[in-house]
Formats: sequence, structure tokens, C-alpha cells
Amino acid sequence: MLSIKNALLLAIGIIISTWGHGQNLGQKSGQDSVAIGEQLPILKGDTLVPKPEQRFLGSDTLSLPGSDFFQNMDIDSLVNEQLAADTLKSDSAKVAKEIPKSDIETAIKYEAADSIFLDVNTQRVMLYGEGKINYGKIELQGSRIDIDWPTNTIKANYTTDSLGKKVGVPVFTEGDESYNAQDMTYNFKTRKALVNGIVTQQGDAYMHGEKVKMNASSELFIRNAKYTTCNLEDPHFHIASSKLKVIPGNKVVSGHFNLHFRSIPTPLGFAFGMFPQPKKKVSGVLVPKYGEERRRGFFLKDGGYYFAINDYMDLALTAQVFSKGSYGATSDFRYKKRYAFNGNMNLSYNRNKGENEEDSLSTKDYWIRWSHTPETKGTFRISSSVNAGSSTYSQNNYQSVQFNTNSQFNSSVSMSKTFTGTPFNASLNFRQSQNVQTKSMTISAPEFTLNTNRFFPLAWITSGNASVLDKLSVSHNFSLKNEFNNTNPNYNANIDGSEQYLPVNSDNLPGMLRNSKNGGRHSVPISTTFNVLKFISVSPSFNYTEWWYLKELNRRWDDEQKEVVTDTVRGFSRAGSYSFGTGFSTRLYGMVFVKGEKVEAIRHVITPTISLSYSPDFSEERFGVYQNVQSDSLGRTKLYSKYDGFVFGGPGLGKSGSIGFSLNNNFEMKVRDRKDSTQEFKKVKLLDNLSISSGYNLLADSFNLSTIGFTTRTLLFNKLDINYRMTLDPYLYVLDSTTNTGGVRKVYQTKVDEYTWNHGQGIGNLSNASIALSTSLNPKAQKEQNKDKESEFGTEEEKDYIRTHPDQYVDFNIPWDLRLSYNVDFRKTGFADPVVTQSFTMNGNTSITENTKITFSSGYDFKNKEITQTRLGIIRDIHCWELSVDWTPFGRFTSYSVTLRAKSALLQDLKLSKQRSFFDSF
Repeated sequence: MLSIKNALLLAIGIIISTWGHGQNLGQKSGQDSVAIGEQLPILKGDTLVPKPEQRFLGSDTLSLPGSDFFQNMDIDSLVNEQLAADTLKSDSAKVAKEIPKSDIETAIKYEAADSIFLDVNTQRVMLYGEGKINYGKIELQGSRIDIDWPTNTIKANYTTDSLGKKVGVPVFTEGDESYNAQDMTYNFKTRKALVNGIVTQQGDAYMHGEKVKMNASSELFIRNAKYTTCNLEDPHFHIASSKLKVIPGNKVVSGHFNLHFRSIPTPLGFAFGMFPQPKKKVSGVLVPKYGEERRRGFFLKDGGYYFAINDYMDLALTAQVFSKGSYGATSDFRYKKRYAFNGNMNLSYNRNKGENEEDSLSTKDYWIRWSHTPETKGTFRISSSVNAGSSTYSQNNYQSVQFNTNSQFNSSVSMSKTFTGTPFNASLNFRQSQNVQTKSMTISAPEFTLNTNRFFPLAWITSGNASVLDKLSVSHNFSLKNEFNNTNPNYNANIDGSEQYLPVNSDNLPGMLRNSKNGGRHSVPISTTFNVLKFISVSPSFNYTEWWYLKELNRRWDDEQKEVVTDTVRGFSRAGSYSFGTGFSTRLYGMVFVKGEKVEAIRHVITPTISLSYSPDFSEERFGVYQNVQSDSLGRTKLYSKYDGFVFGGPGLGKSGSIGFSLNNNFEMKVRDRKDSTQEFKKVKLLDNLSISSGYNLLADSFNLSTIGFTTRTLLFNKLDINYRMTLDPYLYVLDSTTNTGGVRKVYQTKVDEYTWNHGQGIGNLSNASIALSTSLNPKAQKEQNKDKESEFGTEEEKDYIRTHPDQYVDFNIPWDLRLSYNVDFRKTGFADPVVTQSFTMNGNTSITENTKITFSSGYDFKNKEITQTRLGIIRDIHCWELSVDWTPFGRFTSYSVTLRAKSALLQDLKLSKQRSFFDSF
């Protein structure tokens, strides 16, 4: 007799078998998929034997029973139990066996686009056409997939189309890891796999292999492996190794390896290696560049070690050595705390040796670059921008055209603190400015500033009624500053051999500190505003300034030495000054309507401003700031300030009661927008600003009228940027005499208190004029430049790299770009010869193919009649590589370099570089 359990199973089997013969299981009304029941019984015996093979067809995905298909029943157990029941006919002789625990841990889901075959005798499932299996975190896709339940294995293969092209190459995915292969076999029980012709990607890296084994820990053992960052089936380059082990989340270890380009091997390699694991920083050796310089000989550069300290900081230590004795070292330290700050500190030292010690190349050079940027707006912030070093560094160590042609470098470190709940904020600054050409250096350390934000002391009385007293505002600024420089106090231009600036070293630094200038200054501005006649804005103000010093100067005439002697008097010294002022301003509008299809109207805005100011003469004896001291043996006297040359100076000389005036003009035009389908009008600026300004001192003894200034700024046709400035001197110059020595003309002249227009010379002498023209002949490129390039990169690492290497960012989407600029500066005083400086610069790039760009920058110096520093470059995008050629054909830094580097961040230090520096041209 059948047991109740077996009877139910047999009934289900008959129903499913009959239903399977009666219908095409892949075909239903419409395009819906077909789902079969959870379990399918298979019985061996004489009672009922279904057709041993069934085929399921379907144009859509067909979902069949997964892990419950065979795993929850034991076929031999069912057969034995049935035989025992029929033979013995006794309940006491029943033989029952427990269903064993399956090796399959979770449900297996599978589907196929073409068809699925079920072989109930061999317990196999065969998927055809875009087969797909999901087992927990594992997913397998392929054109042909076989599932063998007795052996707990899955086999996947590809097929070929009519042209012999591979279709449905197996793809095995486990978590974040993906593997492509010719064929593969996976065992559910042991979790091991055997793969032929694998290609796996981990982050930016790709690994190819002929034979691969994967163990239960997902570790890969690859034979005849290729490790590369090129995503092509036949990569442009790879690291070839006979054995390769991949430990997910840890490292990639290889046996003997060497670098290949296509199928061409190179001698670059080693007996073993460990490669960076994707998505994780690892320490490692930095491969040096090699080459030759004429002056310093053969070299190895930028070789060293990279330390991946943690997720927040790293360090690269590199060195360079030359065959003729020169050497150097560099430390590059980066750090970042997300949402707090990031920074980079680079220290460089070079010991350059020339042919002899007197050679200009024989130097000890150092340079420091430190950039620290806070990323939050907290109450306390530290920021820095340091770029400083020895004056000879930029002359003897080629960095870049921009670096080596720049002579002025500035550095600053700033700390600021805002006191919450108060109007106070403070800052502490350290500043340094140096000129590597003149070797001058000025250091301000420290600078302390305490500010009181503007407040309205009478607002509580007026209850905010917008009156004059309600708008009365007061603020306060207090500054302390200590400044010193490397000027030689014994310098005399008439004595040969004396240096104007001293080297900044341990020997000279104490003397510089002793001669430092320091002091404090208070500034208290008080102002308000109100309207007169509704449209005229009036802004009265009062300013008080006070100086604090710990010394002052006392001057006297010495009859024996026949000169003015200066004594330094130690002790606290203070002086104050004050001034009053009032400003009047309004706006006048004019509109001209044009009856035309393109232009609707032209608007003219005039902004006149008149200011009145007064300050007393602080040279009067009652103020105690100036001394009237005999200055020569003839008894003539001169006024001297006791704060001459001090860090903040002191009160001004002479009484002032001035009237200042300015007239600003703005022109706009309203034109029809052709790009707008509604034909709306838009504003176009014709002239951003045309201003005229001057002033008149009512209390001055002479030369009351100030110079007359003209300023113009506009952008024509949204392409040509124009800035023009001009200054006219309204007073007359009288020529006394001229001399000509050695071709140099020298003019002796006198400025008289008479206006030029009274002598038929117009409204003034042109004393200064400058014009700057600039344009970009590719508006698209100009718009792209104004965008934040960091938004085009996804990861923080890529953003950091672009921040620190902006010159390496190349946009191949812009076909061409040309930027031109022209600057002219004119200076002339009376009858003296004018000094005219002109400069013309151009730079840009053009794409000669889709992946090749030519870059260039050059210019012309009209004064010296020579072409300025010129650079030509070619950049070629070779898929996973980038080839760049830079050439400076002439000038002081004549050089060329050829660099081939892998584009992936994983192999940034894997590069072939041949360089020739400007030293070779000497």
C-alpha cells in the first residue's frame, strides 16, 4: 500500500505529467511568463513513470522551481519505501529513511530566454539562450548553462552565431567581483570553481588568465595571467606572470613578472610582486624616471617610496641623483579630513654641483609649498598658502614654465576666530613676500587683528524708525604688526661690492629681527545715511585713527657733522588723527526708444557723486608729530615726522579740505533674442562703465586740483574684453634744460601752478594710460573654463588629483580654443621721454584628431623686440595610456620631454619618460 505521503506525491506527478503533455508550457495567451509548481515528484517503479525528458519553450523568461526541485526529497528513499510496503504487507516491517540535509544553502532561481530542458532521469537542467542563475550573492549568466544536481555543479559555456562570433560569454558575479570566461564550472557544495579563459575586473584593474581555480574563500589562482588597467580584450599593455594569486580585499601576489606592450615583452620586471588592491591604498615603490642632462649628467629622478599611512594621509619620499655629483630629495605629504580640512605640504632640497664651486650651478636650494584649506565655516579656521624658498631654486631646478618665469612669490598663513554671541572676531597672520630676481624679502610675523562688527548704538532709542540716528553705525579695527626685511643697512649704491639685500640665514636673521618694525593702529569709522529731496543720498562720516609705537624718532642739526642726526627714543608713543566727510550721490536715467525689429531701446544711467572731506594739519606743533629741523648749513628747515619709515606710518602732512567728484556712466541696449522662440527682448551691455573723477583741495597753498582720471570697461559682442585707464595732469611743466649722455636723454623741468588750458595745451598732460584687450575665439571653451571641472569627476581621489594637477586636465570635447591678450602701458612726466611697455600673449589648443590635441603658448615683448617664452605640446589619448610631448624651443629654459603614462590612478607611477632639460642647451 502506498503511504499517504507517497499517494499525494503520485497524484501531483500524474496531474503535472498530464498537463505537461496537453500544453506547450512556454506558450500562454499574451506574452506572460509561465511559473511551474514548487516541487516535482519523480518516482521509480511500475506504477507510473512520466516521460523521462520534458522540454519547456518560451519567448519570454521562464521561471522554474529552484532549490526545492530535488533537494527536499531522496528518490532512493521513496523507491525503497514503496517496495517494502508492497512486498511485506506489514506495518511493523516498514522501512523509512530520514531526508538528508542538502548541501544547497538557499533557493536557486534560474531563467532562460530560449528554452529549458529537464532530464528527470539524470536530474539535470539545461538552459539555452541568455541563461541566468541566482544563488544567494552569486549570479551566473551564459548562452548555455547546465545544472547537475547529483554532483552539485553548474557548467556555463558560450555559443557562436552564423559569423562565428561568440555569443553569451559566461559572466560570474559574486558580490562586487565580476568574472568573464570561455567556460566555467562551479560546485555548490565546495564553493570551488574551475574556469578557462577568464577576464575579471576589480576596481580599475583587469586580470586575464588561461586556467583559473577559485577556492571557497573566493581566492583566485591564475595560470599565465595578465594584469592590466586596459579594458580591451587584447590590452595595449599588461604585466605578464605565469602565476597570479588574487586575495579579495587584500592584495594581488604574482610570481616572476615583466611588462608587455601588446605581445612584446620588456626587461622591466622582477622575481615577484604585489600589486595595489582596488579601492584600497597600499604602500609601494615609486619607479624613477631616467635620462640625461648636459650639465649634471645621467640621472634617475622621482624614485622612492609611497607610504599609504591611513585613509586620511599619505606620504611620498622621492630622490634624484646625477652622475656628475648633484642630488636632491623631495617629501610630498597629503592629508584630508572630510568636511573639515585638506592640505598638501611639499618640501624639496637640491644640491647642485657645477664644473667648479664658482659655477652659478653650484648651489644648495630648497623650496616649500604648503596649502591648507578648511572645508567648514566654524568659529575657528586655519588656512595657508605658502610658496617660498631660496632665490636660486627657480633658476637651477626646472619645474614649469609658469614657475620658472615668475619672479614674485607670496606666502601667508592665517588663523581666525569668531567669538559666538559677540560682535568680535580676531585673526592672526604670517605673511612673506620675496622676489627671486632681486633677492628681496619682506616678512610680517605676526599680524594680529581684532575687529568689532558694525553696530548701531542708537537704534534702541529710535525704535527702528529708519531715521538718521537709527542708521548711525560704529565699528572698530585694531591691528598689531611686526615686520622685517633683508635690506642691507650698510648698502651704498656708490660703493662697489656692497649687496643691497642680505641672504636670509642664521647669521643675518638676528640682525634683521633687531631692525624689525612694529606697532599698532586703531581705526574707528562712524557713519550714517539719509535722503534729501527724496532722490539724493547723503552719507556723512567721521573717521578716527590712532597709532601706537614703542619708540619714536628725534631729529636735530649737528653743527660738527653738518648733517641731520636721528636719535631713537624708547618708550610708548602715540598719535591720533581725525577727518570728516560727507558724500552726495543720485542716479539719473535716460531712455531712447528705437522703432526697429532688432532693437527696442537704449538706456543711459548716470551716477554723479560729490564728496566733501576735511582733516587738519597734523604738522602743527600742538599735535607733537612733526619737528621743524634745520636741514642744511644755509639754515633752511624741513619738517620731519617722528614716525618716518614706521610700519603703519603716522598722521599726514598739511591741512586738507577737499571736494571730490566723479561721474559714472552705463549704457545698455534692449535687443530681440533670436534664440528665443517667443522673440523676447534681452539686455546687452554697450558700456559697462565710463567714469571721470578728480578733486579739489580748498585749503592747499598750491596745486589744488587733483589729476583727472578716466576709466572705461566693457565687453564687446560677448567676446572682446576692454579695460582702459587714463590720467591727465592739469598743471603746466616748464622745460629748464636737457642733457644727452651716452645716448641717454635727461630732462630738467619745473612744474608750475598754472593750468594747461590757460596755455593752449588742452585739459592736461597725458601722464599715464593703459589698455588691456583680451578675447577667447571659442565661446564654448570660455564657458567650459568657467565651470567647476571637479564636477566632471566622481570620486574624491579624482577631485583631489585635478586640484593639485590642473595642468594635466585636458578636455577633448572642445575642438579648439585660442585666447589672445594685448597690454599697453604708457607713462610720461612733462617733457621727459615716455616709457611704453607692450606685451602680447596667446595660448590655446586644437584637436587634429578625435584623441589628439596640440597645445601652445607664446607671446611677444615689444620693448625687447623678442618672442617671449614659447611652449608647444602634443597630447595623445591612447585609450588606457596618455602620450604627451612638451617642447620649449628657445630661451633660458630650452627643453623637451616625452612622457607615456597609464591613465588609471592605480598605475600612475608606472610610466616611461624621457626628458631633456634646459641644462642641455648650455
